[in-house]
Amino acid sequence: MKLNLLTILFILSNSFSSYAQWNQINSPTTKDLYCIYFVNDSIGFVTDGDSLIYKTVDGGTNWTPYLISANTNLTSIYFLNKDTGFVVGGDISGGIIAKTIDGGISWNLLSIGLLQLESVRFYNDLIGFAVGPSFQNGGQSCMTIDGGQSWTISTTIFQDLKAVYPI
Repeated sequence: MKLNLLTILFILSNSFSSYAQWNQINSPTTKDLYCIYFVNDSIGFVTDGDSLIYKTVDGGTNWTPYLISANTNLTSIYFLNKDTGFVVGGDISGGIIAKTIDGGISWNLLSIGLLQLESVRFYNDLIGFAVGPSFQNGGQSCMTIDGGQSWTISTTIFQDLKAVYPI
């Protein structure tokens, strides 16, 4: 009985450890990284605090930088599919949301106002949310119902909203 139990534990421990493999890869930058999002096993994106988004098409081995705008702190990124994605953050003039429809090669920038955005997520292809702290009363949230073409800002009673995850 002991031999069988030890054999089963040995087999289980070996099978679990084979699934828990991590490979260290080099960072594409020396700046702080804020958010990483992979569309699939190969295509992924990472944001930094220096106005850049890095894209990989080979699972993280190589990264290509794309500039969003000068002096923008990019805090969150989310993709609906391999082509359409959103990034949020802020600069000295306020919060920004940028949208890409070509897999992150070019980005259309939308200024949101006096709000630093911390997180962006979508419920479906049309309905999305972005949140961040307000510099006045409570936190602020933005909502789109047209796939990111326009955003409506609302103030909440919560302070310093950091993340949003629609169910």
